[in-house]
Amino acid sequence: MQIFWYGESCFKIQNKERTILIDPLSSKKAGLRGPNLKADLLFLTSEEEEKEIKGKISEECFLISGPGEYEVKGVFVQGVSLGEKVIYRLLFEEINFGFLDQTEKMLDDEEIEKLGLIEVLFLPVGGQGVLEAEKAEKVLNLIEPKIIIPHSFKIEGLKISRDPLEKFLKKLDKKEVEPQDKLSLNKNDLRKDSFKEEVVILKPKTL
Repeated sequence: MQIFWYGESCFKIQNKERTILIDPLSSKKAGLRGPNLKADLLFLTSEEEEKEIKGKISEECFLISGPGEYEVKGVFVQGVSLGEKVIYRLLFEEINFGFLDQTEKMLDDEEIEKLGLIEVLFLPVGGQGVLEAEKAEKVLNLIEPKIIIPHSFKIEGLKISRDPLEKFLKKLDKKEVEPQDKLSLNKNDLRKDSFKEEVVILKPKTL
């Protein structure tokens, strides 16, 4: 499978059979180009955006915008309320993904327990309405994912204020992380005994 980032909290997760979009409106609202909306599954972390996007997607696209448990097209999804937002756990190709949106609210023990095992965590790190570097570090210590994919930080063309990524990397003592166009991922590599915690920086496809 491959993972692409479109800026802010917008991601695409894709294999040969399925395309999953997460928060596709977030990048467009921030002045970025964003992705096309062709997908099998589409997740919104804010229920308020459901009406806005419904008329823009095909009937074949399954839309999830609230808490609950779903099993759709071979993907298991769990949505957990976090204030006015929804955080998600996805089980896709036997890999457990956790997605935190643009929220500055810390998770409590009950919410983390509901999410369960998270191997790949999408984490907002840029402050100004999302987790600041210090809070983001605390979340990582609680969840302990194998791969961290930061989002919602300052990039070229963004029309809202975000902190630079370097603040977060400094907290983790990660000085040199080379940005990638995409992340290619499979469960066998992720679960090798030699695998160590990794921060993956994706280049936004909107630039």
